[in-house]
Amino acid sequence: MEAKREQRIHSVLRFLTPLLALVTVGGLLWTVRTLVGGGLEPGDTAGVVAVPLAALAAWLAAVAILKRRPEAEASANRLAGLVRAEERAALARLLGDGTPGIDTRFRTPGDPRPRAGAVDHVRTLRPRRVVITGEAGAGKTMLATRLVLALLEPREPGTPVPVRVPATAWEPGRPFEEWFAEQISRLYALSAAETRALVTGHHVMPVIDGVDEMAGTLAAALLDQLSSDRRNMDQRPVILTCRAEPYERLREEHPLANAHHLAVEPLTGAQAVSFLADHPRVRPNAERWEPVLTELRTAPDGPLAHSLSSPWRLTLAVTAYARDPAGLVERAAAGDLYEHLLSRYIPATVRLHFAEEDERAYAEEDVRRWLSELAWHVGLNGPESDEDATAVQGLRRHIASFYAVRADIAETGERARQLLAAPDAPGIDPVRLRETVDWAEARLAELDTARRRRMGEFERLLRSDDHVLGDLTPARLWSMAGPRRIRALDALIGGSAALTGVFAVLVALRGWPSTGSAWYGHPALWAVPVGMLVAWVSYCQEPQTPLRLDVRGPWRGRRGRQLLALLGSALLRLLAAPGLIVLAHASASALGASDLVRSVAAGAAGTVSFALLVPWRALGSMPPIRRTVVLLSGPLTVFIGGAIGVVLGPQDVRAADMMLGIGAIALVPAVAWFVIQRNSRAEPDPWVTRQHSPRGGMLGEVVRATQHAMLIAAFNCWTLALQPPAVDLFTITPTSLVVTGIALTVPLALLGMPASRRYLLALFFLRGRLPFRLGRFVRWAYGAGLLRAAGPAYQFRHQELHEWLILSYYAGENVTPPR
Repeated sequence: MEAKREQRIHSVLRFLTPLLALVTVGGLLWTVRTLVGGGLEPGDTAGVVAVPLAALAAWLAAVAILKRRPEAEASANRLAGLVRAEERAALARLLGDGTPGIDTRFRTPGDPRPRAGAVDHVRTLRPRRVVITGEAGAGKTMLATRLVLALLEPREPGTPVPVRVPATAWEPGRPFEEWFAEQISRLYALSAAETRALVTGHHVMPVIDGVDEMAGTLAAALLDQLSSDRRNMDQRPVILTCRAEPYERLREEHPLANAHHLAVEPLTGAQAVSFLADHPRVRPNAERWEPVLTELRTAPDGPLAHSLSSPWRLTLAVTAYARDPAGLVERAAAGDLYEHLLSRYIPATVRLHFAEEDERAYAEEDVRRWLSELAWHVGLNGPESDEDATAVQGLRRHIASFYAVRADIAETGERARQLLAAPDAPGIDPVRLRETVDWAEARLAELDTARRRRMGEFERLLRSDDHVLGDLTPARLWSMAGPRRIRALDALIGGSAALTGVFAVLVALRGWPSTGSAWYGHPALWAVPVGMLVAWVSYCQEPQTPLRLDVRGPWRGRRGRQLLALLGSALLRLLAAPGLIVLAHASASALGASDLVRSVAAGAAGTVSFALLVPWRALGSMPPIRRTVVLLSGPLTVFIGGAIGVVLGPQDVRAADMMLGIGAIALVPAVAWFVIQRNSRAEPDPWVTRQHSPRGGMLGEVVRATQHAMLIAAFNCWTLALQPPAVDLFTITPTSLVVTGIALTVPLALLGMPASRRYLLALFFLRGRLPFRLGRFVRWAYGAGLLRAAGPAYQFRHQELHEWLILSYYAGENVTPPR
């Protein structure tokens, strides 16, 4: 009841706050106009001045109530709603629309036989520290998702909210609570203060999915940190999912303290029959699927039941053989059903998600080839450094050259056989031709033996505990096109843009002596070193994963209210800077004060008003460099406000002119206050939405880089416009200011979007290997179920699909010449 009453109070205050702000601004303007008109008695003057002060006090009180940290239970309820909606969507993507769920069986240590009801069993565990293990594709992620939904429906007050995060996001060396709070803030757009309170107060329960997808050393460090803290051992509930074999190796030296173990069992033949019989893709073709169902019923331990003993393999079967399952039983008996299902999965998915008349459809061979290219690139941990990327390119060239040599030898042998088959052809030496055929066969056998040996070594490396399959992040795909080549071209573009921009600024401002010198001399002297410096910075930049941008949603919901409140606060501070000075000036003039008193009053008002433009409260959450800049510029801003008040206090200046002039001076610090407050960790960035999909990350980087570049360019143009008339340093005209703003915005924006720059450059070099509209293809693959989202990156639908794409590529399929 208390939480609901507080929520109602907050709702009323959110509607009243803009009205109070409007009343405050209106009262201030009315007071200035009344005082300037004169003719008031001292008592009337005091009453007039009290009107805006009372409105300001009411507005500040409402803002203080709204800014008060919310109760932990209210934050937990809001987080529970967000998690519930997200996990329902994730479960629908895993199963598909209308696909029946599977109540996977499990076994605990000491159980004589498997049993069902894993969700109900976890509910009864105390402490709720659970490790879920199973074979690849056994349904661990699906079980973890169902557990999250079950613990939230219904959620009792005071119980922790389960939040599922990918294990690959773990950052070693950081405290677990700090890392987990940051993940919640990024995934669900909650403020850092809220997430820290939720995590430290044990109002959330981490569900860490895919520990086996981490390197062995990182997984061991994670388990050690979850077990070393006594508070974590006794109070912290946690759920982990991991493959059985990696966890057995980890638990020998790094067991999760005080934890329960659930081993997911393979599906029985009866479970497979129930799943297939109710599947929406099987029901329309029930007669064709009847032999498969009969085989599963009559031979629950046979080859077919063994081959379809996991939810992932059943999904492969109903996708690859949706219309005609003929051949499933024979393939299972031959022992190669799983490889066959993987080879048919991608073509079947393409056919299911595109109509025959759809002109935008992708060809099956193109989808397979593009996914193989992406799997190959990120399969070796998504090389981020130049050395790793160069090693991957070297292995690519070795594979391509290997199959090129094999193709030449096979062609030579085939030509010799054709000549032997035509003995009447003139100039034929049968003995030499037979030697050529024998040599080609022996050489091919030798190459194939070497290939199988190398492939076995590569497979063991790929599936080792220390090897991690990387995530598919668009910001890192540029290394596929050759890192040094992309860096060099990137430096050339960045340096040229900076050189051109600086040259245009200097030409527009004509800030050098032109007598006796060429018009291009001094601009070139300054522009060339700046261009070289920017080129070097562009070459050395290491692009980071850009945050996602939601252009349509920043004005909606809670984030929209935060942004509007922040804009309103910045506007009020901007109006308060000239308003308080004008109010002090008018009040002192109306009271007939001396020039000294007027200067002191206006100076005090200027000091206070300009002090409001410095983001003092955000200092604690700023990085060191930004904090230093604020600490250095803050006193200067306050001094400027006081100096303006002291100078204007005794002068007889119109109120409108004074408001306009002081407002122009206060505009830049007011904008800087807004930007710093928005980017501080006290509240989430309203432009950043939940990181359940990386789509829009590039757009977000472009928008933010352009915003920052425009802000810097506006600040420079503002300082140029304030040049005193007596100083003839630059030629300031509206045209020169426009040219300066554009010339500064373009190179600064390019410098602020390294991931987008290199991504676009890579698309030109990767033509033929990847589609030019790569973002559209990746989004389609995600919607078709070939990819899944893991925070700001994509992953392949299943680790086994990823491994199969890499190994099939290495086996000689889809090999394209390196560029």
